Amino acid sequence: MFKKLVGEDSLKNVVLVTTMWGTVDEATGAEREKDLLENPQYWEGMIARGAQHARFLATPESGKEIIRLLGDRSPTVIQIQTELIDQGLPVGKTAAGVAVDNGLEKMRLQHEQMLEDLKQEHARAVEKGNRRMMEQIQKERAESEKRIAEIKSKRVIIRKRPWWKRLW
Repeated sequence: MFKKLVGEDSLKNVVLVTTMWGTVDEATGAEREKDLLENPQYWEGMIARGAQHARFLATPESGKEIIRLLGDRSPTVIQIQTELIDQGLPVGKTAAGVAVDNGLEKMRLQHEQMLEDLKQEHARAVEKGNRRMMEQIQKERAESEKRIAEIKSKRVIIRKRPWWKRLW
């Protein structure tokens, strides 16, 4: 998601920072950091495209060092700026918007499946005459239906034209 928001060209201006070093021992922290840096699901791709990494050690000096890493970088326009302003795309048509929309759709499908499973469980509870189970399942169904409605609402918002385009 972050890569889609920033874009490949702006990754050279990104510093990925690890924090909370005072709450873990060095070995555990280093192992977690290694996973972030080398795992394609996390930072590996961004590091390979020019992003830098730093540790924030909760000191002013550490913060200043992170800022210094950005000091010699030329400013860039991030991808979502280009897509929204220059190309006039609605949020839902930007790379980041598409990623969010895809994630929401995946969540909706999971809740739909959960609803289907709950319907089957409810039928079994009815067969057995288990009122307590039927009530619990009904609550869970209502919650899943609520979440599906929320997801659909968010998808509508993402797909709308930008407010400034609707003015004219």
